[in-house]
Amino acid sequence: SQNSFKFIGVNGGEGMEKQFSLLSSHPDIIVATPGRLAHHLSEIPDFHLRQCEIAVFDEADRLFEMGFVMQLRQICSTMPENAQKMLFSATMPKALMEFTKTGMMHDPVVVRLDNEVAVSEELRIGFVTCRSAEKDAVLLHLVRDVLPLMKGTDTTGANVEEDEEEEEPDSKKKKKKAKKQKHVGKHSKRGLTLVFVATRHHCEYITLLLNTSGLSATQIYGNMDNSARQHNLNSFQSGRGPILVVTD
Repeated sequence: SQNSFKFIGVNGGEGMEKQFSLLSSHPDIIVATPGRLAHHLSEIPDFHLRQCEIAVFDEADRLFEMGFVMQLRQICSTMPENAQKMLFSATMPKALMEFTKTGMMHDPVVVRLDNEVAVSEELRIGFVTCRSAEKDAVLLHLVRDVLPLMKGTDTTGANVEEDEEEEEPDSKKKKKKAKKQKHVGKHSKRGLTLVFVATRHHCEYITLLLNTSGLSATQIYGNMDNSARQHNLNSFQSGRGPILVVTD
């Protein structure tokens, strides 16, 4: 049909010959890693992007961090000047801004999705230096003793004393105020804490460490089952699990 498009995927780790065949089939859309696509542009004399109308570079900041700047320049240089080039990025590093101003893009426009997002005035940033072997102890100290908590609560869900007045059965008179234990920490919405880690292994380890230390923690990682992910997220948002360990 007129609305059907032919897609191909080109990435490193696969045979070049197979990809030569895919590229020669005149696809409408190419999904590629920049290194392998630039390699094909260098190796195949008749392969070019002069008819390309739209180019999308996803995770552009990560591509720059990984050293693909030269490959991106090579790819863009083979496209027509009027081709629409879009870079999607979570951050805006200086190198990325310079890339858009060096002729690779014509009259670039920055579109931000976080203009209405205000940073909390209560946000505080700190940098802690410690030995590698001390990281676990430092994390526990930060979560238990340093992070701000709601008055009268703690992250362990401990019992705190609360004054309560009791009435005598046959009288309207009130007894002397008595101390009553109230369990408040577990469901506190105050002091919700995010802990970012590198891998699923770290995620499971830190969650276990926190829970075995008397803290209430849950976790989310990349390949977690969606229902489990939603359950853990709900637990965190409700305050039942006020510490959420996640892969970044």
